[in-house]
Amino acid sequence: MKKFLGIALALALVTPSGSASAEVLKNLKVGGALDFQANSAKNVRDFVSQDNDRIGNALTRVMVNTNWDLLDDIHANVSLVKNDRAWGNVGNTGQVGAQSNGSAGAQPIGTAGANVLGSVYLQQANVKVDKFIGAFDAVVGRQFFGEPGDLVIYVGPKNNYGMYVTALDAFRLDWANDMVGFTGLAGKATGNDPATNNQADVDVRGFDVGVKGLPVKLNAFVWNKVSHDTLAAGAQKADYLWVYGLKSKIEAMGGWAGLQFAMNSGENRTIGGGASGNYTGKAAILDLGYKADISNVGAFTPWVNIGAGTGRISTKENKIGGFKSIASDYRPGIINGRFNNVSDYNMQVQAGGDVSTNGLENRIVMGVGLKTTPAMADKLVVGLSFTDYRFQTATDGDATFIMADGRTHNNKHIGSEVGITADWKHSENVSYGVGLAKFLPGGYIYENNRKAGKGVNAATLCFADLSLKF
Repeated sequence: MKKFLGIALALALVTPSGSASAEVLKNLKVGGALDFQANSAKNVRDFVSQDNDRIGNALTRVMVNTNWDLLDDIHANVSLVKNDRAWGNVGNTGQVGAQSNGSAGAQPIGTAGANVLGSVYLQQANVKVDKFIGAFDAVVGRQFFGEPGDLVIYVGPKNNYGMYVTALDAFRLDWANDMVGFTGLAGKATGNDPATNNQADVDVRGFDVGVKGLPVKLNAFVWNKVSHDTLAAGAQKADYLWVYGLKSKIEAMGGWAGLQFAMNSGENRTIGGGASGNYTGKAAILDLGYKADISNVGAFTPWVNIGAGTGRISTKENKIGGFKSIASDYRPGIINGRFNNVSDYNMQVQAGGDVSTNGLENRIVMGVGLKTTPAMADKLVVGLSFTDYRFQTATDGDATFIMADGRTHNNKHIGSEVGITADWKHSENVSYGVGLAKFLPGGYIYENNRKAGKGVNAATLCFADLSLKF
């Protein structure tokens, strides 16, 4: 699939204009986005100034999307992404060693090393079939899925540090009428070489059903992720995770109220590691807001967002009580939302691991804020926010709550964040914004850092972003 679409795109670029090329890329549409992210931050890595925990950089991400008709009822979609380069560096894995390729910071097009061609990734490559078996729209191949910020599943462009892009190889069906909409998906998050017998694949499948035409928007969903173990002797097990729940939202008279509830079931059958057991986690998010327009003054939008997810109650029981998502993008806050790259650049504590909040496993998050648009500058949105982060449970014996000296503690407060942002909508396709934020460490961070002989300092961030769609 990817090879075919890549060949078709290459042929279109080298074939002269005329009837032949028109058939290769019929009704071709090219669009995309340029995103810019500048960061000046301190202590976001480990809350310790003495470790020279500082960031000062500018990053860019370019996405080019191409869509065309292969046939009247079959449509192709290809997305190319490049987001490896910080300003002043070459990019890719050779940021230091490849400086000799031209002037400092220049990235070669296709020579050996960290070249441009080796840093452009094919993130989407799929075809859409209209009226599949007479009823559905089917999308087959590598694709984005879900909505940014979703608690349960989202793959696609993110606004975190480095502006990551994820995708899923899947078969997707969509169907809708005036009352009901349906989306179903089955695919691979991780796969292996078909020639090997080491099938440690990760399968993702599920569906979402939404009811339309009611005062309340209502969706029900069921998702399943199966992480297969390798086929080594004695290890033919798998991790079966189910996530199911409801989402509802009502909008009236300038206000809105949304509620999402999700539950886990299934069983982790992998051998050893203490994680084996039955999934029992639960999570909920409450989202409230109201927009008030005051004549000749401006618009004011206060909001509240509260999220809670269960943690593990006891490590001695055969239960996995922490709420698990399929691929969560719930990253509340400014600093927490940006420095939340799972395995790359997270907020961490000394010998205590990751304290950033992505999803709602063992978390209680409470956020309040206010957005305002003055009447004299209707393209400007100024926001104030406060977000507090806590662990839901502090389990005796859980590695998360064992400090550097080996003593277990019960302080569950991770920290609080305050921030101010200003966004300007230049046009329909161009927007930019700046912001300041500070993350104040809580008792959990203080205890871990001090027991490790380290200081405790607030994390700060100053940023400037630009987004251009074309």
